Amino acid sequence: MNANGGDLQFEDDPTKFASQSGTFVSSGTSDNSDLQVEVTLMAADNVDDLTDSVAGMKGSRVMAVAERLGMQAYPAEMAAALNRMKALAVTPFSSFYDIFLPAGVSHSFPSGKEAQLCLQYDSTVTDPYALNVYYFNSQTNEYLLESKDKVVDTTNSRLCVSIAHASVFTVLASSDSVITGAGYTGALNVINFPNPFDLKQKTVTLQNPGTASATQNIQGTMIKFSVPPSMSGAVEIQIFNVAGEKVRTLNSFVATGGAHFYLEWDGTNDHGAQVASGVYIARFTIGGSNEKFFKMAVIK
Repeated sequence: MNANGGDLQFEDDPTKFASQSGTFVSSGTSDNSDLQVEVTLMAADNVDDLTDSVAGMKGSRVMAVAERLGMQAYPAEMAAALNRMKALAVTPFSSFYDIFLPAGVSHSFPSGKEAQLCLQYDSTVTDPYALNVYYFNSQTNEYLLESKDKVVDTTNSRLCVSIAHASVFTVLASSDSVITGAGYTGALNVINFPNPFDLKQKTVTLQNPGTASATQNIQGTMIKFSVPPSMSGAVEIQIFNVAGEKVRTLNSFVATGGAHFYLEWDGTNDHGAQVASGVYIARFTIGGSNEKFFKMAVIK
């Protein structure tokens, strides 16, 4: 009930959303004292999604799960937030949490009626005090810092802040006020690195990681595609051998224009077997029509 406020918390996750009396207001009326609001707190990962095959820190697992499931598995704003994080190539240190409100209820909270949000961060981090809560602004395609009344709760591995709106939130190892990334204005471009490449485990450095440097452990090669502002849509990469036989199809997320994206090819075919040494021709398409061809060489 809006008059009394309330708390939301997951069973196996110390993340918590706590509202106070008068946090929620409805448009078209000045009396909200009896307003009943059903609030839903959604995480981008859940127990069913996280499998042993997805390794790494909590935030990295979330991004891997999102790539595996596809962005169509998430509500629009959550999908946009995950897509933008992928484009920035910045590693989150928590899940992504979305606060859902019913239609007609303002996503902005009145002054003095802020809610408290506590997000569980990855407990493996060495310095939790270097972490901060950020929210995704879907209007500007940016992540903005939330630091009011910040408390680092090391006992429960979570960050608590006061918030004045319902949005998608996550934890990042940054103190920048805004994380927007380097915009891309050039033509459609697709490359892979390293090239040639073997099928061993390796660490690669992403070339346009936004506001923070980033590395990633892969097996095979990293495909980087830069999308001009005029293009957007679902991404597909078909890989052929020199005989023209298709050996692998990589289906990625819906990419938005004006950004750089990354997708790993581990050097396996559609049946999970490693491909032979040789040259491969890849056909990249976005939105079903815009296409780009590039060559990749596998050495063993």
